[in-house]
Amino acid sequence: MTTGPRVLVTRSQDGGEFSQMLAQAGMTPVEVPLLQVTYHLDGLLALEADPDVIVVPSGHGADVLAAAWPRRGRELPHHAVGSTTQARLVRGVRTVAGTFDTAHQLVAGWAVPAGQRVLLVRSDVAGDALAVALRQRGAVVTDVVAYTNRLPDGVDSTLRRQLPVAATALLSASAARRLAAILPASSHAQLGLIAAIGPSTAAAAREAGLPLALVAHPPRALPLVRALAMALDVQPTMDP
Repeated sequence: MTTGPRVLVTRSQDGGEFSQMLAQAGMTPVEVPLLQVTYHLDGLLALEADPDVIVVPSGHGADVLAAAWPRRGRELPHHAVGSTTQARLVRGVRTVAGTFDTAHQLVAGWAVPAGQRVLLVRSDVAGDALAVALRQRGAVVTDVVAYTNRLPDGVDSTLRRQLPVAATALLSASAARRLAAILPASSHAQLGLIAAIGPSTAAAAREAGLPLALVAHPPRALPLVRALAMALDVQPTMDP
């Protein structure tokens, strides 16, 4: 049983894999998911024509795509944002043509042909910035809000019961905003060292007023775990 520094994990999108990585690195994960996800398949099921390419910004997007289209479109090229999203697409036997650490890198690094039909599968809280950016590059984007994120019932009291912790791992921009909305600034010290998985999450945390201590580089789970282990002076045991 892990008895190392307690690290708050604000969502369990990856099925607990991030918490397992923390435990393997000598830390004690404290899971308090701030996002309750509901899938909405109607938008995907209503599409008659297949796109040329599918853009999936999150692991939940990959899962809802698999639920709505268990066989349809698996051979189409998919562009993933994040290694977790890539892994879930591969698990669904889908063709991953490119993987980018952030949505910004996707827009900057993918030479989308003008007129290409792009299906974007996203959440309600993600906003339409990625769709707008792709349209500016010449893509014809079908922007489908395929799942919604809501605060779980009773999360305020659940969170307060688990504090204080030695550190907090922010795995998404929406989780950072939700955490700041729940917890007043006077209680931020109870979050310990606050770490973000990447620049988008870091920007959201700073904008929300959270005192950010570190940002993983590159923006992936393993560098975040290693950075936390170093900052908390514990010795990681996982292989590179």
